[in-house]
Amino acid sequence: MEALPYILALAAVLALTARGLWRRQPWALGLAWCFLILAPSSSFLAIRDPAFEHRMYAPLAGLIFLGVLLGYRILHRIFGGWRGFGAAALAGVAGMTMVLVGLTLARNADYGSEVSIWRDTAEKRPENARAWFALSSGLLRKKKVLDAEKAARRALAIQEDLSDAWINLAMALKEQSRFQESSLALEECLQMTPDDYLIHCKRSGGLYASSAIQVTSVG
Repeated sequence: MEALPYILALAAVLALTARGLWRRQPWALGLAWCFLILAPSSSFLAIRDPAFEHRMYAPLAGLIFLGVLLGYRILHRIFGGWRGFGAAALAGVAGMTMVLVGLTLARNADYGSEVSIWRDTAEKRPENARAWFALSSGLLRKKKVLDAEKAARRALAIQEDLSDAWINLAMALKEQSRFQESSLALEECLQMTPDDYLIHCKRSGGLYASSAIQVTSVG
C-alpha cells in the first residue's frame, strides 16, 4: 500500500504530540496547534488539492513556534556560555527574517496576474490537469491563443475527460480561424456531457451552437 509509510509516520508524530501534551512539554503545543487547525479540512477521505498553500497559513504558526523553541534550546546548549550568544541569536533571526521577506516578495510576484500564478503552479505540478486548464483560461483572456491551445492540450493529455479544457481548446482554435478543428473539439466535449450543451455554449460565447444541438439530438 503506497500510503502506508506516510500513515505510519503521521501516526508516530501524533503519538509523540499526545505524549508531549500529557507531560506538558512546550514543544508539543506547536505540533498540536498545527494538527488541530488542519483537522477540520483533513481526513482519511482524499481531497483534490491537498497541497493548497492557504491551508498552511494558520497551522504554520505552530510549526514556527516549534522551530524557534527547539532552535533556541539547541543553540543555547551549544553556545550558552558565550557572552555574545544573545546578540548572535538576534542577528541570526534578523537574517532569517530578511530571507523570508525576500521569498514572500518573490511569491507575491507570482500572484501578480492570473497567468503568472497558474503558470507557476503548472510548472511546479506538471501532472495537475486543472492547473493547465486554468492557465489556458488566463491565456485566452489575454488573447494569447497559441499558448492557450498548448496549455489546453497539455491538460487533456493528462485528463482526457476534462470538459472545460475541451471548451478552451475549441475557443483557442476558433480564434485562430481553425473552425473545423474547433468544432471537433467542442463535439468531443459535448459527447462527454451531452446534457449540458446549453451551459457549454453559453460559457464558450455561443461557440458552434448548431454543432451542440446536432450532437445532443443524435444522442
